[in-house]
Amino acid sequence: MNLTDPAKNVFKLQEAVQQSLHSFEKEADSIQLQFVTDLVAPLTLVGDEQVLQTVICILTKAAARFVGATKVVISMKRLLQAGDEVLVEFEVSDNGPGISSEDKSSLFSYKRSLAEARIQVKQQGGRSVINSLYGVGTNFKFLLQYKVVQNEEHATVSTTSQNGLAGKRVLVAEDNELNQLTIAHLLKREGIHVDIAGDGREAIEMFENNRGYDLMLLDLHLPHMDGFQSAVYIRKKLKSNIPIIALTAGFYTNAKARCSEIGIDHYITKPLQPAELLKNLNYFLVK
Repeated sequence: MNLTDPAKNVFKLQEAVQQSLHSFEKEADSIQLQFVTDLVAPLTLVGDEQVLQTVICILTKAAARFVGATKVVISMKRLLQAGDEVLVEFEVSDNGPGISSEDKSSLFSYKRSLAEARIQVKQQGGRSVINSLYGVGTNFKFLLQYKVVQNEEHATVSTTSQNGLAGKRVLVAEDNELNQLTIAHLLKREGIHVDIAGDGREAIEMFENNRGYDLMLLDLHLPHMDGFQSAVYIRKKLKSNIPIIALTAGFYTNAKARCSEIGIDHYITKPLQPAELLKNLNYFLVK
């Protein structure tokens, strides 16, 4: 982040979001706006406040004008912090009709607004993902990184010594872009070299071309070749004993038994907790 950029300024995060909501409330009183955050103390940041407010306004207006939503929930949380850099996760959810594959021109303006919001986020170096369930509503989740003003009272500290993990090489097999960004951010702040594979087949190719990895984080629900198949290939075909930690959004008894049977060393359920992930990395990588 270039702090000499005139677009970057010091702002209070909670106030910035509230201001964008108050601005929209003047235009439409038929929609209920709800703001949810787990941040207790004000978070003072250096960054482009205007982009954040623009994205929120685009999504809120689109929900009210184009799909007739009556409620929009804006939530945010501090996902990760290392030194003076913080990764913040935002969600804007509406109770509109959602988007189905059959939707044609009737929702063109709504889809165009979502695309515009994604462009705004991407131009700031962030990531976004849209989840829409027809008949239920749409959720727009995005991540943005900022600088934290020094002396922030509630700054977090890395839960592990960088000396132990620095220089290790980890292959992350994960198809969700937001999860990729989150995991990479967490590992890199510990000095770990990270490579990302978006599906099981790509993970196998990367592993075959580079046997220097110290550990693999493997999502079990990958496209093309799932995590179970990838682990079997690594253990049986490639004869590798690299530590493998499975990542999964849900876990059942038979899945645990299968992991143990095919040689997966451990598993972590999503959403990932930074402290738990770092604890396991230390266990397998720091002697």
